[in-house]
Amino acid sequence: MKRATCSIALLLAVCGGLSGGCSSPRERALVQEQVAQFHALLDAGRGAEIYDSASQAFRNGGQKSEAMAYFDGIRRNLGTVQKAEVDTWQVYNMTNGKFLALTYNTQYSGGNASEYFMYRITKGIPLLVRYNISSNALVTK
Repeated sequence: MKRATCSIALLLAVCGGLSGGCSSPRERALVQEQVAQFHALLDAGRGAEIYDSASQAFRNGGQKSEAMAYFDGIRRNLGTVQKAEVDTWQVYNMTNGKFLALTYNTQYSGGNASEYFMYRITKGIPLLVRYNISSNALVTK
């Protein structure tokens, strides 16, 4: 019985910490503005600025040169952003802060992609924590 109780308590804690939460329309708009800025910088080949303006957690994930090579590879293989639409968004209120995660369906000039952005909101300012992209064009070109 103790094991089942612990499992249920853990499940409730995890689900409670990850399940939505509250986000103001202003915070969501700020994050969407940051994604638009990310795309503009990516299109302009300014990956260093994406890296420099991201959270410390993002920068701890790898060297600046690695991030720049990654961003350059996206631009080289996919081209520029033509259209980006929010597919899903989620709010995470965690013990270490509030996070907004958005998944975008993005049309690049060289193919389509699914992009995942996670931003931490600190004192009303969103900072990039995580970015992932999935596209067949990245591996077939």
